[in-house]
Amino acid sequence: MKKSELEVAMGLAKSPKYAGIDFATCIETFAGFVRPEFQPISIPLRHLVSLLRFHALQFDGNWNQSNLDEIAKYGKKKFDILS
Repeated sequence: MKKSELEVAMGLAKSPKYAGIDFATCIETFAGFVRPEFQPISIPLRHLVSLLRFHALQFDGNWNQSNLDEIAKYGKKKFDILS
């Protein structure tokens, strides 16, 4: 995953249009993504948006920066965003 792809996904994740995106459709895709044995995957951008909202958006509407950093750290090596 490129930094620019993460930035696009983050912009979409902040959009009210994506407030109802369902993480259940892709939860298994990301299971264990921080573990060393997790193999790189190819995913559509909407799955990254879903992961951002599920993993980093807090109930008060703020973003958990450490979770965003975790997605960025592991995603750059393990997520290939499909165009």
